[in-house]
Amino acid sequence: MTKHPVAEKLRATAALMRQRAGAVEAEMADPGNRYWGGTGAERYREGVTGGLGGASGELAAGFDPDTVRAIAALLECEASFIDAQVFPRSDPVIERYPLAVARAYLGEEVVPA
Repeated sequence: MTKHPVAEKLRATAALMRQRAGAVEAEMADPGNRYWGGTGAERYREGVTGGLGGASGELAAGFDPDTVRAIAALLECEASFIDAQVFPRSDPVIERYPLAVARAYLGEEVVPA
């Protein structure tokens, strides 16, 4: 079965998200890395909020590795729906919103909804 190009982009983005989440966790696990203070789940939030500060820090802190993996899973689910043609191809909304998320994450131009 041929994979739909939008579905492939969603899967590639999900893979990149998981790779980056794993890299962050590896940095956090390094006992020599003093940036990541604290313990448990709050380590990421405290480190990012403290490093960036203000609203930017709060926003970035909300995208911890677990959140990024959840978004990656959502993109893969949407990719499967697109490939399986669960929804009519005539419904552009099915591709538009997941693709907007992928493009935004990749730093590409996002077409307004």
